[in-house]
Amino acid sequence: MKSFEELRDLVASVTKAGGPALYRDLYGMEAGAPPLVLDSPAAWSVLPLLEKSDLQKILPADRAFVSWRDVDAIYATSGTSGKPPLFIPRTKLDLFGYRAAWHAHSRAFLSSVGPPHRQEYYFASRGQAPRVVGLDQRNVRASIRLAKAAGVDGMYLFAFLVPGVAECMREFQMTDGIRFIEITGETCSDALYTYTRAAFPNATIVGSLGANEVEDSPHGIPCTAALCGADARRFHIKDDCHVEIIDAENGAPVAARAGAEGEMVLTVGGGAPYASPLIRYRTKDIARIEEESCPLHGAWTFSIAGRIDADFLKLPHWQLRADEIERVLRSLSPEVTDEFEAIRSEVPSAAGPHVQVILRVRAFPGADLDRLAERIAEQLRTGPSTTYADNVRRGRCAPLVCEPLPDTATPAGKRRKMTSA
Repeated sequence: MKSFEELRDLVASVTKAGGPALYRDLYGMEAGAPPLVLDSPAAWSVLPLLEKSDLQKILPADRAFVSWRDVDAIYATSGTSGKPPLFIPRTKLDLFGYRAAWHAHSRAFLSSVGPPHRQEYYFASRGQAPRVVGLDQRNVRASIRLAKAAGVDGMYLFAFLVPGVAECMREFQMTDGIRFIEITGETCSDALYTYTRAAFPNATIVGSLGANEVEDSPHGIPCTAALCGADARRFHIKDDCHVEIIDAENGAPVAARAGAEGEMVLTVGGGAPYASPLIRYRTKDIARIEEESCPLHGAWTFSIAGRIDADFLKLPHWQLRADEIERVLRSLSPEVTDEFEAIRSEVPSAAGPHVQVILRVRAFPGADLDRLAERIAEQLRTGPSTTYADNVRRGRCAPLVCEPLPDTATPAGKRRKMTSA
């Protein structure tokens, strides 16, 4: 976490006259005004929040806070929310130092996360040979064969790819030689942790939290090696980042007390040059405070409970949208209302964890919820020509489950329609 002095200096540096106008415009500064110098922590807490839409209005070249020749990479968000991708210039690449606590990185490494240049840069920064194998998601078996030839003993994997990688590594008799696995892209479920632990008995397992728009990604890093799924879902903020938890409805600060929840607001930048510093950036992630003071790091730890504005669940091969669920429920009226909560979970299977969606609905008394789930699954579109039931038949997910909708809501009075367990 940053001190007030560090935050004050960061604000002053990004509001200099003649530089990118992103923050000067956001803060309503007049042309030619001197840099903004905060006089107290209270002044920091009332600075306007930065939204993704603020960044999308400006071309990347017009919001880079370093010379364009010093930009090392340009990242893009996925665009799965239905909005255009956001392009982010970056200068910082060596961001994986936390791994040294668990893995020597003396051998080759397998990475499924983007081009392998950041992993290679991390190896080179440690004086080691940058031997990184990029996992081709369309040709997993060929990638694993190459990984075996390279002598891979560590991996950085999106969660949904772990079972497929494990299956291939069993075939090539590699699983016992894997010593380190970092799971990212989504939170590690209990089922996925159990599967991964069984598949790779000698590996240290950790989780991390990142986002392409965050130059200092991953910003949520592991506290300890995971001994259970909850450990792999618990993070603390990287030292160079600063985080606040706010009430998403009114922007009021939320005290970091165990069990408290709120939107995570992230500040990244200062010190070494950043191409894309973020100041009070709304991540739209709902953070749940797990510990008020981590025994190892002192700061509080958190997990991610969901998204503030989620109207869809992103799944490995398909997508489930809130408006589509509402359409199906309305077609079944008056047997059921269109009020619901959809919870993404995972259940064990021989081939690895299977996604399962639990749909909490308000049905008429005495309704057969098992039969209702079957009828919903047959109608619920997950793509232009597929339904939830089609995905079950193809072995992509477990059957839909319907449960009664409890008479509870968030403190703000709104239900979270789409969440992950």
